[in-house]
Amino acid sequence: MSGTDEPTTSNENSAPTGPPDRVMILFMGGRHEHAITSIQRYAPDAVHIVTSDDFREQYVRRLNDWSKKYEFRKGTVQSVNDLFESTSVDSLFAKAFEIIPHENEQTGNISPSRWYVGLTGGTMHMAAVATMLTNLLNATAFYVIRPSDGSAVMPNRHVLEFPSLTAMSLATGIHKSDVEYLMGESKGKMSDLAQNSNLPEALFYKMVNQNLLRVDGSGEQWALTPVGHRCFSTIMSGAMYMHLKIIEEMKIKEEEANAEAANEEQNHIYFG
Repeated sequence: MSGTDEPTTSNENSAPTGPPDRVMILFMGGRHEHAITSIQRYAPDAVHIVTSDDFREQYVRRLNDWSKKYEFRKGTVQSVNDLFESTSVDSLFAKAFEIIPHENEQTGNISPSRWYVGLTGGTMHMAAVATMLTNLLNATAFYVIRPSDGSAVMPNRHVLEFPSLTAMSLATGIHKSDVEYLMGESKGKMSDLAQNSNLPEALFYKMVNQNLLRVDGSGEQWALTPVGHRCFSTIMSGAMYMHLKIIEEMKIKEEEANAEAANEEQNHIYFG
């Protein structure tokens, strides 16, 4: 078909409307049960799979079946032929990053969706690549636990979420008194939060964007997310809390020293 005969795509003439898509990337090995749990937990708009050539055909079939059953847009199956070679990490990254332009073409959005990356399936180095990919995409990483007692996996109980490095970095910069308030309340009215914390509005919405907090549809209620709870629990525990407390104290002392030096310089100018 010639270029003039091709239909015009929506991303050429109009900006995408509505909320961004929830796009899931699953790194998969021989077992596939955790993929269904992941799909049930997050109800994604699209799912892509990264696997080895040995499993490619079966995941092409499964992804087709799952997309119909769970009503999401069928993504791509990316596979590598060197999974146990020294080149495998580069190959896995290259295949995973082919998903991004595909999603851009599908949605017409330069920064499509909120990314969700599964760490459960495949080899250990596939999980390592998935973790690094999570941080590069600023995605939500998750892991599906298999209950030790052999009971059924429950999507709302056995899926663990992990914050991205960006989210963790953001969380460590929040004043500890505000962290204590968020942890103590866990949810509440926006008006009470504004009154009882020192969180700037811009910082609050950065926390929402990083999945540390969520705001309800009315815009009047906030709540700490599981990722936020995990981030702040880590920050407030043991050695990390003491480390951050020392840093805060050092910053306060530095600011006081700088203010004192500035006052002395000003006094010298006046009274020389």
